[in-house]
Order: sequence, then structure tokens, then C-alpha cells
Amino acid sequence: APWGVDSFGCAKWTGCSLADVLRETGVQAGAQQVIFTGADRGVEGGKVQYFQRSMTIEQAMLGHVMLVYQMNGQDLTPAHGAPLRLIVPGWYGMASVKWLTSIEVTEGGWWGYQMEAYSFRRTAEDPERVPLTNLPVRALMAPPGIPDFFSRTRVVAPGTHRVVGRAWAGAVDLDRVEFSSDGGKTWSDTRLSSKNGPFGWAAWEIDWHVDAEGTYVLLCRGFDAKGRSQDDPNDEQFNWTAMGDTQPQMVYVKVDKAIEHDGGSIDFLVEQRAARTSLNTDSDHGPALPQHLVDALYRSPGSQ
Repeated sequence: APWGVDSFGCAKWTGCSLADVLRETGVQAGAQQVIFTGADRGVEGGKVQYFQRSMTIEQAMLGHVMLVYQMNGQDLTPAHGAPLRLIVPGWYGMASVKWLTSIEVTEGGWWGYQMEAYSFRRTAEDPERVPLTNLPVRALMAPPGIPDFFSRTRVVAPGTHRVVGRAWAGAVDLDRVEFSSDGGKTWSDTRLSSKNGPFGWAAWEIDWHVDAEGTYVLLCRGFDAKGRSQDDPNDEQFNWTAMGDTQPQMVYVKVDKAIEHDGGSIDFLVEQRAARTSLNTDSDHGPALPQHLVDALYRSPGSQ
């Protein structure tokens, strides 16, 4: 299944506190690490394995980590981890192990494949790698308009369009969400609603008015109450596998009044040719698509 930056969600969970269960069980002196194992078994990285993640005993005892059996008031479905799953509010989703089969408290030292795969690192074997935990501040928009089938170029007519989205920052409150319609040259504040829970997300919206036909690159970025924002594109430090990348979402939009009429004709040849580097050249069909527009259309997270 396609899996990218726009694979996200927010739900209401029902269950019990992991900390309460551990206290009831009795955590022995010297406990350092808690390992969670799910029933899903497969082969990844050439290794046969069950899906496993871990956290420190201090993290497990904070009180908000949950063992859950309901989602949005309904019993968990198999797709969402029935009969029991872990939920770690405010963390990246891979920490919330589904189809939970065992919880093991150890003296520490375990490091599994899924800890390795989902970590910040500068090389494949970075000795200073750090597993992903807390969510950073982030905003995403629902790309406006109608997509071209092949290039996924979004098309809208001239006029006013309400752009909507969601923003989140884990347990930290949100400060604002900004929107740009000129590739990040200028930014405007959006209308930001309250979070729907301590670890939830918040809705935002803005009315984008555009008169001139042509090509536009839309972006959005979030700011939290601690002053953090999203990453600016840079080459200062290599991020192996791009885990935790928070560069602002970019959406390539073509404004064309023909989209208002069934049977209207819109030329996407330049966008379609840009999908292949060897075809993205000046030709009788028109000039090559500039690199920053190629990035917005095909390489930016959430562009489609």
C-alpha cells in the first residue's frame, strides 16, 4: 500500500494505562526496558521477525501510554490491531504496536530491527542513531482541486478556494499555521482551531484567492508553543532514510478556467514529461519544467 507523509490520522482510544498494569504485575528492581511484540510476522531486511518496539521503563510508567481495545467507541477491528494494541500518545505511529502478544520487562540492551529501521541516523550503520519517539510540530493540507490522472497536478479555476488541513505537535500546544501560495516567498496566517485533545490535532483553514491562470506552489507549516517550526530544506546533515523529515508540504497547482467545464481541454504535457528526467527538456511541446517545480510536483512529501 502507498505509505507516505500523508498517512496520518487521529482517533479516540479506550483502554487502560500501561503503568497501572505494570504496577499491578510488580516491576522488579533493575528494570530498564519494556519490549512490545505484535503478532505480525514477516521478512524485512532479509530477517524473519515479529514486529517489536521498545521504550525505557521510565517512559512506560509516565501514565499516558495505553493498552487499548476500542477506537472511536467501537471495538478494535483486525486492521487496527484487535484484540489489543499499544498506543503511545504523542509518538510516531510505529511505536504503537498492533496485535499485541507480549510485554517483556528487561534489564535493557535489546535493539531490534524495527528500532533500527525507524531511527535518526546519518549512515546505514550510524553508532549514534536515535530511535524516533516524540512527534515534532507538523501541518498538512488537503490538496485543493482536481488531479490530473498521470502527473497528479492539481487543477482549480480562478477564484477563491478554501484550503483546509490539520496540524499537530504531540503533547505541545500549537501556536499557528502559515500558508504560502508562491512557493514559500511570502506567508500568511491561517485560521487555527483548538486541538481536539491533549495529544490530538487541530483543524486549520484559509481562503486562497487567485485571479491569474498559471502554475502555483502551495505550502503550509506549523509552529508550536515552544517556538519550534518545520525544517527548512538544507544539506547541513544527511538524514539516512529521511526519517522524521518535517520539510513543509508542497502542492503543485495549475489554475485553468477550463476545469469548470465538462469536456474542457487542459494541456499537462509539460508536467507529464517532467516525471522522467530525460524527457524534461526544452522541445516543440514547450520549455522544460524548472527544477523547483519538478520538486514540488514529484519529489516533495505530500505533493500528490
